[in-house]
Amino acid sequence: MKTEFKFNNKIFGIDGSRLGWVVSSINSSGKLELSFTDNLNHFFDTYRSGFIVIDMPVHLPKSIDSYPRFSDKLAKKYLGKKHSSIFYAPLAKWLDMDYLEINHTCSNHNKPKLSKQSYNLFKKIKEIQSFLEINPQFRVYEGHPECFFNHHPIHHPKKSNEGIFERISLLKKTFPMVDKLVELFVKNHSHVSIDDCLDSISMLITVKSILNESARSFHNDIYY
Repeated sequence: MKTEFKFNNKIFGIDGSRLGWVVSSINSSGKLELSFTDNLNHFFDTYRSGFIVIDMPVHLPKSIDSYPRFSDKLAKKYLGKKHSSIFYAPLAKWLDMDYLEINHTCSNHNKPKLSKQSYNLFKKIKEIQSFLEINPQFRVYEGHPECFFNHHPIHHPKKSNEGIFERISLLKKTFPMVDKLVELFVKNHSHVSIDDCLDSISMLITVKSILNESARSFHNDIYY
């Protein structure tokens, strides 16, 4: 699984899973690796620097006037009929509020309500905020796997057999042995789904695009 990735800093693609995070990276031999962690700070405490693209809101809006983020609206527009995979990022202060109170605020300001899916990610979003504070030596960017895959002829949902095959076929252009690696990883980590692995790897490829200045950007540090 040799790759063309040649950078001085370690690079990582991360996707949230049911019980934690799937982390894809390149080892010292230039091969793709997959790891699982239930805590990002614990996983990265041995690394001194690096580049990360993660499928999770990173920089949160500070005020109701900045909600929804411009980048979220652009991402939804880009995905068209598949826009439901993009959840509006919450305000930072909402992370300590309950769901009804948040949407009462949205209604009072004539703003779109926060989805239940976004609210259910609050624990992970808090973890990202903690990671940013503890690890300023990392460059952390936000990415959207479905936007990454939307560059290419992907026609089926990511959890369907057809969708998985399409996504694996695309990723094999960069990592020819990705199907075998993912199959083995999921076999050894029954709580991780195949699509979580594929999303993580897509974020790793996005790191390469950012470092090569070829990634598309929705706004600021949000890439696809």
